[in-house]
Amino acid sequence: GERLDRGAEIADGRYLSHILSFPIVSGRDETISAVKALDPSDAAAGQVLAGLRRIFARRAAVPELHAGNATEVLQTGNAALFVFARRAPTGSIVCVFNFTETWTAIPASWAVQQGARNLRDMLSDAPVGDAGGVIPLPPYARLWMR
Repeated sequence: GERLDRGAEIADGRYLSHILSFPIVSGRDETISAVKALDPSDAAAGQVLAGLRRIFARRAAVPELHAGNATEVLQTGNAALFVFARRAPTGSIVCVFNFTETWTAIPASWAVQQGARNLRDMLSDAPVGDAGGVIPLPPYARLWMR
């Protein structure tokens, strides 16, 4: 088969876009099977299942996350965070992920400079940021900001 150049794909966002959108956007049998395999009678599994359903529905409703939109990996200077923006004709979405067990933060002004126009988490609809102009991120947090 054809050898894929992962370096080029990673550099321009195609590989990242594929990884981030595959299970949520594709609706493939594997994803459906994995979700159905959760036992809804188990309280923890039921919470996971409900959470996944909310994320899947919200993901499908956010046009900026469409795989056809360019993905730009953003540098915050904070090694605990993985951040990317999807650049759509209608505007950007900035997605922030804290992959650590500790609290961290980013300046709200930085998020706005990257294209976040509304400092609200699109999954929870909760405002983000504090009076000091900081967006605190708890352990393993994720934010989707338009």
